[in-house]
Amino acid sequence: MSAKIELMAYQQKGIERVFVFTGGDASCSECQKLSGRVYTIDEALREKPIPCKACSHQLHEGREGWCMCRYMPQH
Repeated sequence: MSAKIELMAYQQKGIERVFVFTGGDASCSECQKLSGRVYTIDEALREKPIPCKACSHQLHEGREGWCMCRYMPQH
């Protein structure tokens, strides 16, 4: 699911804020900088912090940019 669709689904459920959930130690340093950051749905839709444009995580050797970050609802 794309990040935009995920945010819109949360918005339809009445969720107002989300936080960035990363892959922990498996995430690249750029993604780890986003870990736990809280956004309103509108901020996240406007700023589009994920997928992280500077992500250097490699799903396959030599292929960077496989961002594992997700939005999670903040209750």
